[in-house]
Amino acid sequence: MRENRTAIYITLILSIISLMSAVAITYFETVSRLFLQPQFVADTMLSIFTGAILSLIIAIINYQVMRKKELVEYANYINCLIIKIMPIYNLFRNGERNLEYEIENVLIIYDILEDGIHMKVNNFFFLVPNTKVEKKINEIFNSLTILYTKVMDCKFAIDKYRFKCIAEKELDDIISNLFLFLRNDDKGELYTNTLSDMHKDLLQLSKLKYEKSEKIDF
Repeated sequence: MRENRTAIYITLILSIISLMSAVAITYFETVSRLFLQPQFVADTMLSIFTGAILSLIIAIINYQVMRKKELVEYANYINCLIIKIMPIYNLFRNGERNLEYEIENVLIIYDILEDGIHMKVNNFFFLVPNTKVEKKINEIFNSLTILYTKVMDCKFAIDKYRFKCIAEKELDDIISNLFLFLRNDDKGELYTNTLSDMHKDLLQLSKLKYEKSEKIDF
């Protein structure tokens, strides 16, 4: 997206400058006098304008394709995260706790967050800053950052537990705090419900609809 966005900016500026130069040379005598061959210069500017317009059209098409691709990948990433978090809620419905199973789930969520949270948002470069889509992506990113911080604390505690640096009770308390956060976030809802609502808002704002192939890939 960044390369295509840059290409759009450059070709747009070039097309405007070349067209204005051609018009000025052709219709303003004071400008045409600055050149030995004003007609040749004007024709050259029009040629540059034509090439810039063609390049601009190609850059816009490529940008739209990459924009959709990145948005679909980010939407699928959020869906995968939601699906991986869901089994945690079942841990509180059963009477007995299984620490090893809880550790396994925490590490799975940690791997997904570590794999995506640092890079996903950096793939988005919008033509106009501060759009509703960009604000929604930033909202999702901030929410995932809070979750990542809590999961990372659990990951560090798990490593300490495995090296016998902390007792099982301390690890259990840290994991319990993460699970309680997932069950009741700042809005008083399940974290997955809140994340799912933001995900739906993102799809609506970006006017994104999954194609059949994209659903299969997911």
